[in-house]
Amino acid sequence: MKKEKNILKKIGNDLPFSVPENYFEQFANEIDLKIGYAKKIEVPKSETKGFIRSKAWMRWAAVFVGIFLLGNVFYFVSKNNERQKQENYEMYLLSQVDEPTMMYYYMNDAYEAENGNETFQNTSN
Repeated sequence: MKKEKNILKKIGNDLPFSVPENYFEQFANEIDLKIGYAKKIEVPKSETKGFIRSKAWMRWAAVFVGIFLLGNVFYFVSKNNERQKQENYEMYLLSQVDEPTMMYYYMNDAYEAENGNETFQNTSN
């Protein structure tokens, strides 16, 4: 054991080999470039401007179409709710009217349809 301690003191703890900075981070990319797997793609500047402009135009078109579709959804939902409220109100009114009054209403309506604006006289009393 004493011999080992003396040897370490003579040699020291310095590592004899070193690795370049960022070696492991760039290793995979450099191998891909060397074997031809990954290639750098360069797009000419004249094509880039037109492509970006067309994408911006498509984005704005998509925004307006989305707003239009959402507006239609909200419009039809509100119309459906309004119609449902009206149907519920009619059902409520019909539930509050007794049968003889309803028969009188329907008979009067049928009589007016046949004879003009004259009213049907209720003779059941």
